[in-house]
Amino acid sequence: MAEAGQVSADYPFLSVRVRIRDWERETLALVDSGFEGSLVIPSSSIDSGLGNPDTSSNWSLADGSVVESPVYVGSLEINRLPAIPNIVISLLGNDYILGQSVIDRFELNLYHGQRLTIRP
Repeated sequence: MAEAGQVSADYPFLSVRVRIRDWERETLALVDSGFEGSLVIPSSSIDSGLGNPDTSSNWSLADGSVVESPVYVGSLEINRLPAIPNIVISLLGNDYILGQSVIDRFELNLYHGQRLTIRP
């Protein structure tokens, strides 16, 4: 059984705290094992005071199109586990999405579409 604070009943989402420079947001992020990146956050969630992105990246979308996305380096805390520094965070779309580059660091168990657990 997972330890307290490591169970999410918000299937298929996990609670995350994202930090980029002085900006911080706590929300739910969709676990997407088909996304190879680290973390996507909605471009609308960042205010203009964040400054220039650290770089940019091209992403191939499910419809075959390719889009360029601003990229920041920040930190990520999942379900109150210790923060992961130096996470590549892309601004794209309308949802918070956790990808393989992050979830591969954990043991993740999905239980019949009802809940998921995460362990370091």
